[in-house]
Amino acid sequence: MGHMRKLVALCVGLMMIIIASIAVAAPVEAGKTKVIKSKASGTFVSTNVDFDHPDLSTTANYTDGAGIGDAGKFTSRGSNEYAPDLNMKTCTIPGGVANAGTEFTLVEDVGVTRSTATGDLLFFRSTSGTACQDFSTFPTPPFPFTSTETGVVTGGTGANFGATGTYTSKGKGATLSLDATGARTFGWFANKVVTTVTVP
Repeated sequence: MGHMRKLVALCVGLMMIIIASIAVAAPVEAGKTKVIKSKASGTFVSTNVDFDHPDLSTTANYTDGAGIGDAGKFTSRGSNEYAPDLNMKTCTIPGGVANAGTEFTLVEDVGVTRSTATGDLLFFRSTSGTACQDFSTFPTPPFPFTSTETGVVTGGTGANFGATGTYTSKGKGATLSLDATGARTFGWFANKVVTTVTVP
């Protein structure tokens, strides 16, 4: 039972980093809609943010990433939280053991990208997402995962002020280490994202 409790705690405190790789690094021309493809990578670590429990029992993650896309180079920061399926639904990561993964659903994911060239920011919020993380080697990391996510552009600064749009993302990564509780994590991610953005 203790093993399962730690596994669930780890799952709830999990990983995800999709928003950290969404990017519009260069300004979009006013009144135009642009489709931008980008890729990014970075790290995540558990933080004292909990989107759905005031007692911080299922903490989110802080993400730190950088990447490049059709619009140039960018850095990104974000905070996100995923929770395991209530029925502990299983899944399979590519190249992994069949049904050795646990399925997760998005709780919340918000982020910001910063254009390296201009310093302009762009804001994002996810609307849906799922992930599959393989714990077959528990309690010994790494624990690989894959993910998909969709969301919206919620504004920005400078040339991105008033920006709107949508994005889709596919990612992968792994939890690399756990703290003594088994619920706080550190790991890496890499994502590919397609963003459609309009600036008024």
